[in-house]
Amino acid sequence: MSRLQPFETSGDAESIGLLASGGSRAEVLANAAAGLYSLLCDADQIMPERTFDLDRESSNPDDLLVDWLNDLLWAYENEGVLSSGFSFVELSTTSYSAVLHGELVDAHRHNPTGTALAATYPGTPWTQSEKGWEAQVILCPV
Repeated sequence: MSRLQPFETSGDAESIGLLASGGSRAEVLANAAAGLYSLLCDADQIMPERTFDLDRESSNPDDLLVDWLNDLLWAYENEGVLSSGFSFVELSTTSYSAVLHGELVDAHRHNPTGTALAATYPGTPWTQSEKGWEAQVILCPV
C-alpha cells in the first residue's frame, strides 16, 4: 500500500488548492494546517515556544476543515500566531478543541508572505479510502 503525501498545493495567485491526507481526521487537520503555514511563511522556522487554545463548533462535518483553517488564519492575521504542531483535546466530526504549539510571528525569521487568505471547499471536502482520509479545500486571497 502506498502512503499518501501529508499535503499538496496547486493553483495560482487567484486560488490555491490544498489537498491534505492522513490516517485519521486529526492527522488530516494537522497536515492541512502544515500546508497552510507553508503558504504563509517559512514554516520550518516556527518553534513550539508557547501554546494557544482554539475551539470550534461547526454546523456539519464538511465545514469542520474549512472552519479549522479559517480559525488558524484568523489567529495568524489578528494575533500573529504561527503553529508548528497541534494536539486535539477533543475532536468529533463537527467540533474540535485544540492546543496549538507555536509562537508569535517574527518577520525576520519567518519571512511572512503578507498574503491574506480565506478557506472554502469545492463540494464535499472529505473522502476516505483504503489509504486513509483526504480532504480538499480552496484558499483564496481576500
